[in-house]
Amino acid sequence: MGTFVCRECGRTHARRSAGPVLVLAGLCALSAAGGAATALFVRPRPTEPVAAFEPVAVTPPARPSARAPESVTPPPRPVDRPPTPAAAPPPAAPPVQAPTGVLAPAVVGRYRVGEAFDQEVTLSRRSVLHVLGSGAPRAAEYTFTSRLTVTAVGPDGTLAVRQRVEAARLVTADPAVRGELEAALRAARGTTFDLTVGPTGEVTGLKGLADPLRVAEANDPRGDQTFRVWSLLDADGWKELAGLTFFQPGRPLAAGATWARPFAHSWGPLGSWAGRTRYTAVGPRDGAERVEYAHELTYRPPTAAGGLPFRVLRGDFRVDAAGGSIRYDAARGRVAAAEESFRVRGALAVSVGGVEATAGVEEAQHFRLVIRPPGDRQLDGGRR
Repeated sequence: MGTFVCRECGRTHARRSAGPVLVLAGLCALSAAGGAATALFVRPRPTEPVAAFEPVAVTPPARPSARAPESVTPPPRPVDRPPTPAAAPPPAAPPVQAPTGVLAPAVVGRYRVGEAFDQEVTLSRRSVLHVLGSGAPRAAEYTFTSRLTVTAVGPDGTLAVRQRVEAARLVTADPAVRGELEAALRAARGTTFDLTVGPTGEVTGLKGLADPLRVAEANDPRGDQTFRVWSLLDADGWKELAGLTFFQPGRPLAAGATWARPFAHSWGPLGSWAGRTRYTAVGPRDGAERVEYAHELTYRPPTAAGGLPFRVLRGDFRVDAAGGSIRYDAARGRVAAAEESFRVRGALAVSVGGVEATAGVEEAQHFRLVIRPPGDRQLDGGRR
């Protein structure tokens, strides 16, 4: 036995057997308990003789032959295009403004075919025309009740309306004219005529009405020759009443709003009036919108005699009052009532039998108009 030096730990160990010793590296360690050095020895088996070493020829791997680089087609260059501008954001919607006043409903559909209602009119007038002296004034008051029936409605709201005078009655009159007026009012009952009414209430047509201008000639107590020219209600008078009946403002009725429309009225052989009507929205009054209006008129003499016993050559008039008011039911889009006054005075240069003379003219009219459902007649206790 002998000793040997361990390569791993560097210590000297006793050799227990002869022959070579194979030390398993890494298995030599200090004992934790006693600190003695230990080693694991493995006796090798007898080995067979090893054949002589013969070198093996190793062929080195062939180097890759140098090859010409393949041509590579470069990718297409991107086309420079101007950047697409971003879409502009939509404009901000304006804030919704609350309407002021009362907005009238749409025109189309306001009336239906077959719809009917009553129009009651009380007319008072005082008029005189005197030639070669002063004539006596004549005054009267009378009423009409008419049934208006819508017979057609156009796409734009234009109406075809038939009007029939159901009742006419004399309220008061000067004795000199009472008989004539009563006869004329009796003849007026049952009179039927047709109206064409535009979307805003203007009357553009009237057919079937015949109320001739009446001329009465008499001598007054002083011996002056006097002519009285009168009619119950001329064609343009009926048209104006219908225009008020079907009136539509065509705009919100904000208090203080104003607008104007053309106006014309024929006096037949006495001449005509032309101008405009200016409207002003006043605001709510007694449960309805009040619209006031004023006529701005200019007189025009006639171009022909027109069947009168004298010919009008020229005229000069002063309008004292021409206008009125309308009660408009904005919720229903209908007129409930209207009232108007017209007062004018002046002079006409006339030719009577080839002699030129001056005729004084005074005309004062006032009417009240009320729209009622059919059969709801309250004028003068419902009497006809």
